[in-house]
Amino acid sequence: MKYKVGFLILHYRDAEITEKCIDSIQKLKQDDFELGIMVVDNNSGNDSARILRERYKDESRMELIELHESKGYSGANNVGYDRMKDQGYDFIFVINNDIVFHQEDILERLAAEFEERPFYVAGPDIYAVYKKRHQSPIAMRPENIPEMEQKIREEKRKLRFLWFENIIHRLYKLTMNTAIYKAYRKKMDKIQKPEPEKDWQHRHENVVLQGACFVVSRLFISAADVLFTPETQFYHEEAILTTRCYQNGWNNVYLPELKITHLDSVATSKKKYYQRKKFRYVNFIQSGEIYLNYLKQIEKEKKAKGDA
Repeated sequence: MKYKVGFLILHYRDAEITEKCIDSIQKLKQDDFELGIMVVDNNSGNDSARILRERYKDESRMELIELHESKGYSGANNVGYDRMKDQGYDFIFVINNDIVFHQEDILERLAAEFEERPFYVAGPDIYAVYKKRHQSPIAMRPENIPEMEQKIREEKRKLRFLWFENIIHRLYKLTMNTAIYKAYRKKMDKIQKPEPEKDWQHRHENVVLQGACFVVSRLFISAADVLFTPETQFYHEEAILTTRCYQNGWNNVYLPELKITHLDSVATSKKKYYQRKKFRYVNFIQSGEIYLNYLKQIEKEKKAKGDA
């Protein structure tokens, strides 16, 4: 059986990084697969979309959509998904532009898994080069209402004291190579507990998959008119998608035998510390409140059914 596989790439500003992603896709084994590539330029505001269009002008399997206003992660991916969902794809990879494929038989592995145990959504082992860690699964389950309320309170507190955090960061930059800081760092390393390693080595079902790269199958495509709903600008998309799968009885699966490389959020890493942190806190709060309202609506509907 010949599978049709699509790659939905969210592009922003860096043409060179997106080229690495596309070129790695083109090197995959394709004997039993028909490939299509959809690049969504999320209002980059530079000439990177033009560069990509010129670079791949002879690639008939690739389409590029230019958005003239930023729609965030969810909205921009929804535009690409809307264009792809009626084109007969068996699988659609939803990926950031800083993803690189190096496992040449990844499509064969994916198809074999689907044939044996069909799924709606699947996620690979994502290794982040810069952070030197495996990023998926994010969690064994999405946050509940009390957990989300607590996280929003914490992020609001961080936003209020961002000015102070920025001062501390500047002091750190000034002292990081001094004997005083090294002595302080040594003491703190003894006190602080290391972050527990995620169980990325084993297969898991119905967990929160990392959004930098995941796959939706034809089961999801036939059932879902929209990829992400409710939409957020940035953050919590994975938890919302997982919760939505729970609600609809759609299974997802983490597949450690599928391996990809993540070059780590190149677009945002170039921002200055204060800008980067403010972006995170503001968007985390806004998206968190959308997710929280979604959870509350689900609880309300459950209660209404119970009272009926």
